[in-house]
Amino acid sequence: MTSYSRVRAWLNNYITQHNLEPGDRIPSERVMAEALSLSRPTIARATAALVESGVLKRGPGRSGTYVATKARALSRSAAAPKIRTIGLIMQGAALAESGPVGGAPSPSPYDVGFLRVNISGDIVQGVLSVIRSAGCRLLVHHNDTSDEEREIIANLAAEHIDGAIVMPWQSRPSWPAAVADTDLPPIVFVDRYIPNMHADWVATDNFACTKRAISELIASGHRRIAFLTDYAPITSVMDREAGYRAALADAGIEVDEDLICGPTVTGVDVCAFTHGLFFCTRRPDPVTAAFGINDDIVWSALRSAEKLGLRVPDDIEIAGFFDTPVPHGKTVPFTRLVQRTHEMGRVAAQLLLDRIDNKLADTPQHVLIEADIVPGGHSASA
Repeated sequence: MTSYSRVRAWLNNYITQHNLEPGDRIPSERVMAEALSLSRPTIARATAALVESGVLKRGPGRSGTYVATKARALSRSAAAPKIRTIGLIMQGAALAESGPVGGAPSPSPYDVGFLRVNISGDIVQGVLSVIRSAGCRLLVHHNDTSDEEREIIANLAAEHIDGAIVMPWQSRPSWPAAVADTDLPPIVFVDRYIPNMHADWVATDNFACTKRAISELIASGHRRIAFLTDYAPITSVMDREAGYRAALADAGIEVDEDLICGPTVTGVDVCAFTHGLFFCTRRPDPVTAAFGINDDIVWSALRSAEKLGLRVPDDIEIAGFFDTPVPHGKTVPFTRLVQRTHEMGRVAAQLLLDRIDNKLADTPQHVLIEADIVPGGHSASA
């Protein structure tokens, strides 16, 4: 007997034994979970299915779930599985159209032919490839602030969503507290996650990939390596900095905190590292390499190096995460770490469906996906 059928049968018996009438409240999900030895998310999904079929109801202004029909109607309720609805919760900006890398146009020769492809779009395509094959509906929620995001999450159960894929705004410890008292459907975080939260997630192995890239720079003879960051409070940025520090520690190189540099804001969404690179390369012990945490920062570092008259890679070697496709036949002088974003979305979607179908243990699943390291000087293939 499926979990859904067990919940339906248990409720039918409970309603009959206790002579419940339409409008009477049924036991809480916690009580049913204990009685049936099922997880609360499983109880929540089964209850939501019975609400959708009209057997149970949830009224505005009332907490809990109530009987909508007599027990005999409950016993006859359709056992056929309903079409699952999957939520996709992402920043509104994350789904914006692609644009020039680094913000405003620049006369730099590096710019010619480059157009950012938003990694979130690739993640969505990976999600869709699985969701469509499974015959599920997809409900997309855009949000423009972290407060909106938490409100959407808290209301997932009320919207009868079977599960959700979330790319969170921030990785703040306060995030779980906002929804701690809510009976949530299964959630899989993608690209970034919430530390110490009991949840599934899929992300690039930012720590290991950054550590490997920095180790390769060290093996090439670089001992003074700048780390260029925007200090964003998200795990992808945190893990990349941790990988940088770990690679230096393994090589016996003490971390110089002055070489962890942030940008100078020169306009709306336009950042520059000219001051940071000037400081790092004019020291008595100058840096000979720099690592950027994302496309815009790598791009800004290239422009800043050009303004300072630094040749890449002759005077300074640059590496970093750079998901923007390189035009066919064009070579770039920096080392790129390219994330497998489509795979990330596909794995996250399959993980969510397996969680909804109770195919996984209660232990949260954490999936790390490698990034590809492409050395500078390699041209793009067709």
